[in-house]
Amino acid sequence: MEKRGLSKRSQSEVITTVLIILLVIVAVFIVYVAVRNIIKSGTAQAGASSSKFDVALITTGASIEPRATSVDIPVSRKAGAGNISEIRIIFKDSAGKSICIYSNRTDIPKELETVIYNVSLTGACSGAATYEVYPVIISNGKEVVGMKAIVTGGGGGNTGGGCSVSCGISGFVGSLFCNVSDNKLYQNYTAYTCSGSTCTNVTASRLNKTCQYGCELGSIVCNSAPITGNVIEIDSCDDSPLNQEGKTYKLINDVQSAGTCLTIAANNVALDGNGKSITYGTGGVSGYGVNVNGYNNLTLKSANIIEGNAGGDYKHAVYLRSSNYSTVQNNNITMISSGGYGFYLFSSSNNTINSNMITTKNDSSGGINLYADSKSNNIFSNTVSTRGSYAYGIWVEGLSGSADSNNITSNVITTTGALSPGVVVRGFVGTSAQLNTISSNILNVSSSNRLKIWMQTAINNIFINNSIINRNYSYYDIEFSGTEMNIGNWFIDQYLENYSILTASKIYVKNSQFGEIRFTKAVSGTGTNLSNDIQIGNNLTYTNPARTGLNKSAEITLYGITFTPTGVKRDNVVCSSPACSTVTSLGDNKYKFTVQGAAGSYALYET
Repeated sequence: MEKRGLSKRSQSEVITTVLIILLVIVAVFIVYVAVRNIIKSGTAQAGASSSKFDVALITTGASIEPRATSVDIPVSRKAGAGNISEIRIIFKDSAGKSICIYSNRTDIPKELETVIYNVSLTGACSGAATYEVYPVIISNGKEVVGMKAIVTGGGGGNTGGGCSVSCGISGFVGSLFCNVSDNKLYQNYTAYTCSGSTCTNVTASRLNKTCQYGCELGSIVCNSAPITGNVIEIDSCDDSPLNQEGKTYKLINDVQSAGTCLTIAANNVALDGNGKSITYGTGGVSGYGVNVNGYNNLTLKSANIIEGNAGGDYKHAVYLRSSNYSTVQNNNITMISSGGYGFYLFSSSNNTINSNMITTKNDSSGGINLYADSKSNNIFSNTVSTRGSYAYGIWVEGLSGSADSNNITSNVITTTGALSPGVVVRGFVGTSAQLNTISSNILNVSSSNRLKIWMQTAINNIFINNSIINRNYSYYDIEFSGTEMNIGNWFIDQYLENYSILTASKIYVKNSQFGEIRFTKAVSGTGTNLSNDIQIGNNLTYTNPARTGLNKSAEITLYGITFTPTGVKRDNVVCSSPACSTVTSLGDNKYKFTVQGAAGSYALYET
């Protein structure tokens, strides 16, 4: 049989078919590779941006008071919450429809920080009923919207969370103020909450705005541009004295000196410690960390002031003499010699000393001393710790002048040595220590009396709601000593246990809700609980008859009396003149009367 091959035409068709099949296979492979890469890329992106699926923010409340024209929204940032570039708040109407968006890329809370956003509810946002808060997070160089903030509490002062009434609207009150230590504006913020039919509110300073270019002390706005040309960098105590008015001196490294380190010799000078250390007195000779004599309007902040040698006496960390209207804040002070104070103000007035930490480690070395003619100073939010004997927390003394009208508030004072009271107010004949307010301090005094009022011109001082912790009952909460005080000191909402009034003194006791007792003759004696021995309640005063030194004439005023009283009863028996006077109305449901002896219980009655 004759063999015959494929024709040329048949061969061409076969080759064409094979090529088509190969091209199809190649195309399928390319598609497969592309799809696989897309899947892998998507998986990697999802993994890289997984932080957007973690809840980064917390807010308190999501509803808005009807007809509100603005709302304050506190937003807290959790730890490890990614790189947040924007806070985005979506407002919705009562039907749940989005009506406007608020965006803020400037004031982003740091980890574990809270920022409060004040948003105007006008224009497109008018009628907003609820809101949702979202972070915008940078992931793989792109911005993605993260998960909605967790909502906790009722927030905004609105009815909710079991409330049966509508409380006030939470929000900022008063003026802004600049904290130069962190370049942020703060403002008092009142937060309303309710439980059932009871509304409560708390007011405290909160961050309002972070300033990109900082802010100036006393300012209520941020700087609009960087401040240049006004800062002088210093790197040695030899740069002292600092004598260019209006300039800011900034430490750029730690400095030290055998004696006094830095002296301010001009008005309107700022010293920015920049977190650096000022070590003074390393030579064991007298000297100061920062010395100001006769100049005003100093700002001292953010320095670590350290005494370098225990030799020498009276080596104050910061010494202000005849220096007024200065601000000293956010400094950390450590002292090791005797006789010195963290802050010693001699005839210096209208200064602000706040948010400092003071530690002293030797005898007769105290925290803060307001001496001689030092008046109207504001001492608040400091932490004072002393460890030696005669190491007072805060000492106010009018000698060679009058230490009057100082405000000592919200300090934490710890002393561990003998004869080291937490707060001492002392006056002398011819001078005074009066009208000082000592309020809301925490006193942790283990081996001494907690509060001490000394000499006859320590008068008209006001003690309000100070907390005494870790009591050692071998000592007194309050001690009066020296010469008889013929003008009283006030104790307002002040709980006191052990007391010693060996120096006969007039005292005025006030319960802000129910009334007051002003002793018109000096009282005396000791006891284990002054707040039990002198009590003020609803239409009632009680003075312990067993404490005979307290049974003195007094003027009694009772608050919140909703009837028209006919007279006074003592121990439920009608008390007539001269033992009790007639009752005088002071208005506002307040009534006053006098008694010859405060012992027993007194109340008003009507017939």
